[in-house]
Amino acid sequence: CALPICDVGPSGGTIVYKSSSPLDAEPGISDGGRFLELAPLSWTRLAQPQRLANFIPRNFTTDTSLGAGASNTAKLIVAGRDPEGAAPVVAGAVIGYKDDWFLPSIVELMVIGLGRAPWGSSGYGPIDNDTQLWSSSIGSNGSQTTVQRYKAVSRQSIAQSVTVSGTGASLGDQLYTVMPMRAFG
Repeated sequence: CALPICDVGPSGGTIVYKSSSPLDAEPGISDGGRFLELAPLSWTRLAQPQRLANFIPRNFTTDTSLGAGASNTAKLIVAGRDPEGAAPVVAGAVIGYKDDWFLPSIVELMVIGLGRAPWGSSGYGPIDNDTQLWSSSIGSNGSQTTVQRYKAVSRQSIAQSVTVSGTGASLGDQLYTVMPMRAFG
């Protein structure tokens, strides 16, 4: 497949990255592939802020790297205990007849920003200067859980620390934009 970056992908979204080797293979989530595609603007929940999860367990971590989004999504579905959280909503979505969507890692969101991203001065639909996108990347040191968001237009990574009490941290009131991604090819 010789599809260039920024072409329309198989689901009608935008191809934002091409790798020399397959990325984001995770059973039950994605078969993986060399191309990363963002959901098309027609995805109806794009403009509706989501919570990441109601609950993140103590010492819960996911990966930040390129190719980790699908695996992180699977972990968040199990740990988050929230069927309306970002990970299960994205993983359960059928967009452009495709059902292999995941919540990108922070580096996958950053790579989009470093490349010819579909947002910027011209905007990408509801994504503007103030929009923050959830990533699937979470870190923990036992007493603090750090969730990663990405400010698309200004290309800033935002780390938010949440104090963990008891068995985990509540993120039920944190609402930000979700941008589904899929790997193919």
